[in-house]
Amino acid sequence: MARVLGTEIFSIVVAGIVGLMLLNARRAPELTIDTSDGCIVIRLHGWDVLYCFRRRIVLALQSVESVYVSRLDLIPIEGLRWPGTGFPGLIRAGSYRTATARDFWDVRTGHEALVIETRPGGEFRRVILELADARSEALRLRSLVRRAGEERLPRTEP
Repeated sequence: MARVLGTEIFSIVVAGIVGLMLLNARRAPELTIDTSDGCIVIRLHGWDVLYCFRRRIVLALQSVESVYVSRLDLIPIEGLRWPGTGFPGLIRAGSYRTATARDFWDVRTGHEALVIETRPGGEFRRVILELADARSEALRLRSLVRRAGEERLPRTEP
């Protein structure tokens, strides 16, 4: 009897946690994007740490190939989610892997997302993030990536 009661309590607790996660998944992702020491630092906060199974992502500015905003329905979804959280039409969060590439997603039900594509050899091929103002963040990051690229070019004497 005690063992059955313990199993029922455990089931109720797990169902409550899953329900709470799904209710909170309706909110926009909680993240910040900073730059320091030649890197883009994406910090996840609150429930997003649980959804994505990570606290932060660091991308070297020189490894970034492009930054743009795209409609979510136009971004191809590839690979298996591992680790992460997914519920169709509600949340896509965490790492998605194929045999040759790995993408990171943190989006909910928005229409647009910031896409950061990196050069081969990095931890992620793409980082796709839903932000309140994805367009202004894309402009800011593009200018930083452009400056980092100019610093990488050899200087020529006139």
